[in-house]
Amino acid sequence: TRLLVDMDEADIEAGTVWRGPLSLLRAMAGLRYWRLRFMGPRVQRVPVLVGNPILQSMYGGSLIPHVRSAGSGESREGFSPGTPTVAFVGTPRPHKGVDVLRSAISVLAPEGFRLEVTANAPSDAMPHELWHGVTSLNRGLEIVRGADIVAVPSCVAPTTRAQFPVKIVDALIAGCPMVAAAVGPIPWAVGDGGVLVPPGDVDALVVALRRLGDPLDRHRIGALGRRHGCNNFTPEAVAATFSRALDATPSLGSGG
Repeated sequence: TRLLVDMDEADIEAGTVWRGPLSLLRAMAGLRYWRLRFMGPRVQRVPVLVGNPILQSMYGGSLIPHVRSAGSGESREGFSPGTPTVAFVGTPRPHKGVDVLRSAISVLAPEGFRLEVTANAPSDAMPHELWHGVTSLNRGLEIVRGADIVAVPSCVAPTTRAQFPVKIVDALIAGCPMVAAAVGPIPWAVGDGGVLVPPGDVDALVVALRRLGDPLDRHRIGALGRRHGCNNFTPEAVAATFSRALDATPSLGSGG
């Protein structure tokens, strides 16, 4: 039997050493904290696959990021001439920055900007917001393909220090430009397919979104993103690396 450990996110660090003092004390009272601490040193002893360069700098191993089939999206010939619809696709946990995004769209709503979110509507939902509720993966992909801009407004948090949201790959393959926070591995993942902003900065997010209000800019950046996605985040792009990782993995009990 050959064993490869897939380090998809920095759950060990986010759950232990990256916590503040009070949060750390609360975490230590839970079983998950001790399971993670138990796992940490053991991961270093086996070959690993990692999902992004930050994880690779921590654990080494072979870089195998999230992938999508290039056929799951298509290069767009153009965008609607009107003001854009901005989509957030994912689970709106606090570190995802949805509140920051909502504040930015509220500033831009008089200019015609609209926001779509894959979550249940909050009590303070605004007329320029469309809340889809909890959706399926396929429905999420449809929303990405139908949006003019995909937003990835992640905040600075232990969870985001090495997190690579897969919706970035969905947007790249769909040729949809992004506005994304420059945190963790997100700049590496977005490449030329989006505009980066400081995390948590509403004003910078407004400026970036307003820039992508230009359909020609959206089309140009979306096309660059599509190329970046096909070159780096498809099964074909990572197949050779994955094959080499498998070939180099020793069998359990072989002394490796």
